[in-house]
Parts: sequence; C-alpha cells; structure tokens
Amino acid sequence: MTMLLAQSKDGSYIDAALLAKKKKRERPRLHCPGCQSPVLLKAGEQKIAHFAHCKGTTCQTYSEGETVEHLQGKRLLLQFVSSATIEAYLPELKQRPDLLADKRALEFQCSPLPFSRFQERTLGYIQAQYQPIWILGSKLQPKRHWTHFQKACCQLNSATTFYSFGLDVSQEKLLCYRGMQWSYPVGYTWQVYSKTPAHQWKFERAVCQSLHTTESYPHWLQRQLMQLNPTFLTLQQKVYELGLSIFSLPNWCYSPSRYGFLFTHELLVLRAYFCYWSTFDDWRHACQKTNLLEGWPYLDCEQLCVELYQECQQLAKYMKK
Repeated sequence: MTMLLAQSKDGSYIDAALLAKKKKRERPRLHCPGCQSPVLLKAGEQKIAHFAHCKGTTCQTYSEGETVEHLQGKRLLLQFVSSATIEAYLPELKQRPDLLADKRALEFQCSPLPFSRFQERTLGYIQAQYQPIWILGSKLQPKRHWTHFQKACCQLNSATTFYSFGLDVSQEKLLCYRGMQWSYPVGYTWQVYSKTPAHQWKFERAVCQSLHTTESYPHWLQRQLMQLNPTFLTLQQKVYELGLSIFSLPNWCYSPSRYGFLFTHELLVLRAYFCYWSTFDDWRHACQKTNLLEGWPYLDCEQLCVELYQECQQLAKYMKK
C-alpha cells in the first residue's frame, strides 16, 4: 500500500521525493488521503521515495501494492502531461487515478487486474464524466496476440480506428498502438508510435502476427475441428445448435470485418446467428446470450449491435450479386 503523495494536518499534499530531502526532525506527521491513517516515508539509495501505510492498516483506496515500475512510471507520466495532478483523490468515486488532468483519469497498470475490477473502475469514471485512459506497463503490453483485457483498454477515435497506450519506463517512452486489425489468414496487425518527453510522436514499428497458412478459411476451420482444437469445438457447438457448421456457412461470413480485432474467429458465431434469425431483435437477443458483446466498457453495446448487424446485411447483399 504505497503512494507518492500524503496529506498534512492542514490538508495540503506533500511529495515523498521532496520530503526525503529534509532532515528527519523536519518531517511532519502525515496521513493517507483515502483512509486518513498515518503513513511512513520510505526512502533510500535503493528505493524510490514513497509513503507506506503502517503495518496492519486496511485501506480500500490504496489497497494495491505498487512496483518500482509503477512508482517510476507515474513520475515519468508527469513529464508527458505536465498539467496533471498525481494521485488525486476523487471522494465521489473513492478512487485515486494515477494522474488526473482536467477530466482525464490516467491509470498506469503494471500488473494483472481482475477484469471485473477493471470494468467497474472504467465504468465508474465514465458515469462520473471522467475520461479514463489505461496505460499498460511492460508485462501487459501486446507482444504477439491481444488478450481480452488489452483489447478492452482500446478506444475508438473519430475515424473509428482502435488505439491504446503503453509506457516503457526503462526507455522513457510513451507508446501509442494504432490501427489494430485482425483478419484471416493475416492475423493481428498494428502500428506502434513512440514519444519521449523531449520529442514528438514518431513511427516506431509495424507488427504483424501471421496465422502462417495459405489454406482457405473454411478448410482451415475444418482441420481445427478434426484436430479437436477446444477453442473451435466451443464455437462449433454454438453454431451447431442452429443446425449449421462454422466451416460451411455462406461465403460472406468469412469476409474481414471492421470489428475482427475484437472478436477474431468468434465473429463467425455472430454471423451464423444472422443467417438463422430473420429480424434484428431476434439476432440481438441471441447474440446477447453469448456474452460476446459484453466486456467492452469504452464501446456502446447497442451501437455495436447495430453496426455489426448492418455489416452482415451489406456483406450478404454484396456477395449475392
């Protein structure tokens, strides 16, 4: 339970790095901005100056332990967002974003977080009219594939392009992942841009994770089922309940999608439902039972339904010509 700022008796905030430069007898007693319990200054040649709760203290606001990367990262982020306030406490949410810049709440996440907690915090910020921005640490940044959590941290810009952020503390770089897509047989593709405190954004690299196959999509899917791949057995079961098969759907079902990045192969289930159900309401009700449309706190679920359905309509109509 660590923090970079603590409160004095008059309510003002004291920075651990500045307090560490003072002699011990000059240091005032401080408390946690969240639970109001006393805190201790931790500093030394091998430690980043920070405050810690006394042993045995329970604090819900500052309950997550912080790594060296996290502590250094919050300091580094201040160089990118100089107008921000570090560890500002929001009493109406009982939360303290790592940085707060106007109505933007920046969260630097370095360790795994239960998805339910991530979603709760994100929706809490949005409902309170803050814009949450999750910035991923080194262990959580995408390498070859994108996990559900990594995708859920992504937002859409005005051009309906996905983007998200990471922070490389060792290189002092803010990373921006842009243009994320997925299609068969290419797989995931995305671009990475980087920025240092003293320089503007620059293109760093493009990443492409290939599925390494030239087979047609239906043939490849059939082979996965023959090999008893559990992922595709699950998908097949959902489609089989409709009397259909994931490798014998209409050809348009295997076409790329603007939302392929979110759903990858699971998109086949949503399209199979389109082939089976005759109305939008029936299709939406069936899709909602799969939970595939949930878990995207930045996206409007209703709008997502409408756009996916319209995409199916357009592809089905176009490929009949």
